[in-house]
Amino acid sequence: MIKEFSSGGIVIRDDEILLILMKTITGEKVWTFPKGHIENGETQREAALREVFEETGVICEIIDEKEFYISHYFFYRNKKKIEKKVFWYLMKPVKDTGEIQTPQEIEDVKWVSIKESLGLLKYDSDKEMVAKLKEWKSR
Repeated sequence: MIKEFSSGGIVIRDDEILLILMKTITGEKVWTFPKGHIENGETQREAALREVFEETGVICEIIDEKEFYISHYFFYRNKKKIEKKVFWYLMKPVKDTGEIQTPQEIEDVKWVSIKESLGLLKYDSDKEMVAKLKEWKSR
C-alpha cells in the first residue's frame, strides 16, 4: 500500500468559505477545499499555504498553528491501494491575486456561505469540516 500526505486550507472570510471546483481522477467535477501533496523539505503548514495559493490565487495566513482537522481515507489509483492523510488548517485571506497557478487542475474558485457550502460539497469529510467550523465559529 502507498501512503500519501497532503495539506490544505479552509479559508474563511466573515461567514464565507473558499471552495474550488476540480476534476477528480475519474473525470467527475466536485466542489471541495484546496489541498495538495506535501513536498520534500516542506512543513504541513507551508504546504497548506502553497497549495491554497496555487489553486485559488489567494495568499493566506494560518489562524491557528494546530491542525483544524485531519482526514484519513483509502482509495485506488491505477489498481493500487492508497492510504491518504490530509492535514487541514484554518486560514484567513490576506490578498487575492486573481490568478490561479494551476488552471489545468481547477475549473472554478468561489466564496460561498457556510450554509450554501453544504449543498455543494460532495465528500463527507468536507461536510464534517464545515460542521466543525460552525462549532468553532459559535464559540
